[in-house]
Amino acid sequence: MKEKNSPSSFSTKPRLLLVGYSLGGRAALEYVRRYENDVDALVLESAGIGPVDAAERARLAARNESWARRFEEATSMADAVAWWESLPIFASQAALPQKIRQMQHLMRMESDSHILAALCRAAGAHTMPLAAETSSMLNSLSVPVHYVYGTKDSKYARVAAGLASHASSVQPLYRLKRGITYTGSPGRIRSRYRSDSRRRFGSRHSISSRNTNCGS
Repeated sequence: MKEKNSPSSFSTKPRLLLVGYSLGGRAALEYVRRYENDVDALVLESAGIGPVDAAERARLAARNESWARRFEEATSMADAVAWWESLPIFASQAALPQKIRQMQHLMRMESDSHILAALCRAAGAHTMPLAAETSSMLNSLSVPVHYVYGTKDSKYARVAAGLASHASSVQPLYRLKRGITYTGSPGRIRSRYRSDSRRRFGSRHSISSRNTNCGS
């Protein structure tokens, strides 16, 4: 149920062009679920929409618990990152230029393994509403919804296709040119949609995004 009072109810803050990447996509979905009137447009990039049923929720919960324990048991951040980068979800990044892979690696090294463990437990895909509920919510929105994914990102290409089939208001229009899993730069996405929003809606929009590279 949407909450009557929202953060912008008590201020003159402009309505949002809300952009969420990965874990940030889950946060964006929850925000628009609660505060639709704050948002003029929603952009999701490589974001899950929830488990399909109770069985998948249980499977995801068990997997995320095992990931949390692996992060907690890491002997160092280097050990945690070495395991983290071995996950299948990041396999296509092997095709990236060395400079970009090094940048991703350094970003992960700045993480805290215990915080990542907590995120796996408290904010993993198993904590989301079912996918059908999310699709229904998105379909009921009165604002534009766009879904961004890489052309070689088979997991989120399937999510986009499912949304296009079941939530007719969602437009999976923007495929990242590089087309490799999790190569979308939130900065470039923000810039692109800031420019797009100015053309379409004027200058009264702000953008919120969050980036995490922890597999979902």
